[in-house]
Amino acid sequence: QNAVLVEQQMGLYQNDSLTAYIKAVGERLVAGLEENPFTFRFFIADDEMPNAFALPGGYVYVTRGLLPLLNNENELATIMGHEIIHAYRRHAVKQMKKSILPSLLELSGNIIGAVAGAPVGDLINTPIRAGNQLVLAGYSRKYETEADKLGVALAARAGYDPADMNEILTRLSAYIAALSGNEEKRNYFNDHPYTPDRVKRINKQIEKIDWQAGTMIHADLRLMLDNLLYGPDPAKGVFVNNVFIQPETELVVHFPDKWHTLHEEAVVGAAPADQQAAQLITLDTALAPAQSAALFARQFAQKYQTQPVKEGAKTIAGRPGYFLQYKQNSSQGPVSLDLVWFMVNDRHYRLVSVSNTQHQSALETTLQSIHRLTKEEKPLVKQYRLRVVQLRQGEDLNGLSVRSGNILPMKLTLLLNGLTLTSQLQAGKPIKVVVEEKYFK
Repeated sequence: QNAVLVEQQMGLYQNDSLTAYIKAVGERLVAGLEENPFTFRFFIADDEMPNAFALPGGYVYVTRGLLPLLNNENELATIMGHEIIHAYRRHAVKQMKKSILPSLLELSGNIIGAVAGAPVGDLINTPIRAGNQLVLAGYSRKYETEADKLGVALAARAGYDPADMNEILTRLSAYIAALSGNEEKRNYFNDHPYTPDRVKRINKQIEKIDWQAGTMIHADLRLMLDNLLYGPDPAKGVFVNNVFIQPETELVVHFPDKWHTLHEEAVVGAAPADQQAAQLITLDTALAPAQSAALFARQFAQKYQTQPVKEGAKTIAGRPGYFLQYKQNSSQGPVSLDLVWFMVNDRHYRLVSVSNTQHQSALETTLQSIHRLTKEEKPLVKQYRLRVVQLRQGEDLNGLSVRSGNILPMKLTLLLNGLTLTSQLQAGKPIKVVVEEKYFK
């Protein structure tokens, strides 16, 4: 079931050659297991964040966001070996506890429950929760250490250099720190092992491993990454500051400035820093807005004996919509729960807003901003691609960046390529860069 939810929520990255390559590396690793309790399956999850994970039953995923950080097949194999061990040792079955939901989405759900009252929060969160039931394993230090130990041994048996596990772990930690601005710190209350400690343990383990280098399935993994989508997939919608643009359905919404935004497959929205409001938009049934509102009001009244204080037709994006407004008192004062059904480009949506008095006016501003994507707005939708460019004779990284149109700062360029400022570079060396492209040609 979780494998189905991965496909529904993250999606699978559609690249036949890369997927076949991931599968080939995985099958080579699995061949080194003492026994095979199930058929392993290998996929690329279409998620921009660098990650790899395993689900019960032998489903192993690397994310699209991890691939740009890899510089050779050894690194890929050691990461996959680690995840194969999690599945092989049934760690996920023993300890399923961590939701894939980002904290902001959980936060918004909590806002609705806390500000509007638990019953209201439960009801309006139902479609959001239904689309986000995917659960991944949050492994204990014990399981992570076991997967490190057995994973590098598995990679070594398949002819991969186990030392490269440390290279990719260190690079991954530095990359996340560079993007987030928060350097990884040792935390004894955190289940996940501290990367420098993991590296030390892995080094000790490697000293005991007798291995022989095998032939790589692909001579240079980096060349397979050329043209890889980097960062968010604009086809799923993008935020330009606080303006959400869905280029495929042509929905445009401007959420309040300075609010924190969220974007998942099932929901898009925003919430202010004080957590006293939230606006969430989800796809709705194909009923007309007034019919959807009537159905909701009837079910709400039956369950909570509550009637809207206001309701009526409302024009949204030039088309008929419908709204319901409920009022409720909380420990922090009056709270307004507003639901608005509307259509853009023949798609049906529902906006749920919960707010205290201070944030009430923000809803009308958001509703007035909703419209169909215009020709003038299309250039705002951009996509980013990983390009692999060969260094020319006498050229340095700055020169290559200018020539290739690399948009990454030098720090991230060095990180992606496993280089330092003092690295000796030779002509012909493949260098990964990221370039910007228009989504609409």
